[in-house]
Amino acid sequence: MINDQLDIGDRGEAIAEKFLLDNGYAVIARNYTTKGGEVDFIAVENDEICFVEVKTRTGIEMGRPEEAVTFSKKRRIARAAKSFIFEKDLYAKSCRFDVIAILLPDNSEPAIEHFKNAFRLDEIRMKLY
Repeated sequence: MINDQLDIGDRGEAIAEKFLLDNGYAVIARNYTTKGGEVDFIAVENDEICFVEVKTRTGIEMGRPEEAVTFSKKRRIARAAKSFIFEKDLYAKSCRFDVIAILLPDNSEPAIEHFKNAFRLDEIRMKLY
């Protein structure tokens, strides 16, 4: 079961990366991990840094994929974003937090939803710098 979940997650991330590239994003990091958090993709669109979380499901029995981006997950993404911005000295850049939700139903094309500005730092009471 765990290997199936990892395979689904890997497939979702591959689909999301292609989606980002096809839509003009430049992917600058994948699975960026730091002590306090992790984010699936860091991409640039129109000179804006996008921290992108990907959630993939095969069905909605357990809820929609985007619903899995919980408060604690948002905090981990924000911590990774903070580390990335500090590490690369990108304080002057605009940034946002996106979620890409992917449904992988049996025997049909994946359904992809891109939620730009899916959450803000003020809703998780965290400052970037």
